[in-house]
Amino acid sequence: MGTRQLFFCFQDSIHLSTKLRNRILSKKASMLIGKEEVSIEVLMELIEKKSKLAHGLVKTDIEPKDRQNFSSCIQLSSDDVFTTLEDIENSQATRIYLHLLRCIVLAYVEHDTSSINRIYYSWYAVFLCRIWKNWLDIIDEKDILGYNVENKKDLFITSPAHFSIELNAHSLLAICLLVHRHHMPNSALLISNYNSQPCEATFRLTRSMSGAFSSVVNFTTNQFLKRAGKLSILTELENKSESGQSDCLLKFPKHHKRRRKAISLNNLTSSIDINLLTYNQIETTIHQAFDDAYKTLSKADINAALEKKKITTINKVSSFIKNQFEKKNKKLCYDDNETYSSDDEPSEELETNVKIILNSDDENSSEDDEEEDLPSISASGKYRFDGMRVIN
Repeated sequence: MGTRQLFFCFQDSIHLSTKLRNRILSKKASMLIGKEEVSIEVLMELIEKKSKLAHGLVKTDIEPKDRQNFSSCIQLSSDDVFTTLEDIENSQATRIYLHLLRCIVLAYVEHDTSSINRIYYSWYAVFLCRIWKNWLDIIDEKDILGYNVENKKDLFITSPAHFSIELNAHSLLAICLLVHRHHMPNSALLISNYNSQPCEATFRLTRSMSGAFSSVVNFTTNQFLKRAGKLSILTELENKSESGQSDCLLKFPKHHKRRRKAISLNNLTSSIDINLLTYNQIETTIHQAFDDAYKTLSKADINAALEKKKITTINKVSSFIKNQFEKKNKKLCYDDNETYSSDDEPSEELETNVKIILNSDDENSSEDDEEEDLPSISASGKYRFDGMRVIN
């Protein structure tokens, strides 16, 4: 990530978790960590040999048909699963992968995770992937002959998932540093809200405002904006009533789970102490995450190949991944002094292209007689759509 950013991008943590889950449950994909394979067969053996009271898993949790089953991610990454997997043979690689999934959940999804712990878990996942990727690239081709893959990258997580893990960790660290410098409010540290769930909840609430006797659940964009305005007013009244700022206190009906969630969020917001986020503490936490990730992968005998190539430090591991990202992704740099023409003032080249297109249209006008009534495409490329409907 560059030193100057106009905005920060976050991959939806819910979707990122389901991506990692779908990778392990895929029948076509194969992932190799050390001498063991990350396999769904280990989880099947766990369900068959161990009691559900010990691990809490059911067969539907490892069913790949429901690709957006986030509750399955929570079950797979629970502490009970880690404990019971220790009794299953050849489960070290699977435990490491599930620990990666657990770190993503703790860093971006859980509401009770502190800011410094979010930094630790996010960068633990980053270094786990970096070290794993380094090891796959330096091992010999003969070590993967027993796997039905054409390339070493097929033994790793998907490129979008890996890029999302890197992107989220860098964006999280940047936000924490900006909050520490007082360039952003403390509420920006509520990382658990950085996903699509609040947007989906807003859409569900707007649909529920149709009335008790109305069967109309679809509405236009204009109607959605009007309902969203009403919803914002209701939310403001609810917040003022709960905080005691309103002269006329109102009690809104609320589900008990939602009430507990709101209380935990309020407590978390009030307990955020930005003074705890210091540069030294953040740097120490990141280095601790690297050491712990390296020790975890050393249990799968990955450290031998890395020590042979002298890739054991945080700088060497990170520089290798940085070079790979730079080769795959082209970076566009814009000069601050560079001037750009507005859309209302097209360049000479654009005007020439428009003239060429118009001339070609005149030559082929005989073929387009049937389409005279259709609206032509203007150079500005602007359209107006009326009556658009949003249907779930």
